[in-house]
Amino acid sequence: MIDVDTSVHASRVTPRANLREIASWRSPGGGVTGRYERGLARQAELGGPGPVRTAACDALADIAPDLSRLAVEFAHGDIHARPGLDAARRELVVLGVLIAPGGQEAQLEAHLGAALNAGLRPAELVEAIMQVLPYAGFPG
Repeated sequence: MIDVDTSVHASRVTPRANLREIASWRSPGGGVTGRYERGLARQAELGGPGPVRTAACDALADIAPDLSRLAVEFAHGDIHARPGLDAARRELVVLGVLIAPGGQEAQLEAHLGAALNAGLRPAELVEAIMQVLPYAGFPG
């Protein structure tokens, strides 16, 4: 069993922290990181965190308060904000990754919304899903 020390975060963790509280948290060196701000901006471009991500952050607030911040910093602030692919193409990649293993319905719902907000049309999403199916084991 892994013992996790949460005493470092006790002063800022509330029983049900929400995204606004998480956004106000400081990095270990003090101050909100540029990565975090960039990640929040990228999320906002894609329609904001939405109810799925908000619920995930709320569920983690008590046991892993820094995990939500790290997810915003890494997934959106570092990776999603990179040059080379536009947001729509990035969302197509994410959708393929979420569809392939199955069981990712909540994340899939969130990223379908983000894909629409990134400019993809519903017909394009249907085609992307159809493209993934033979490689994800369908029919099987």
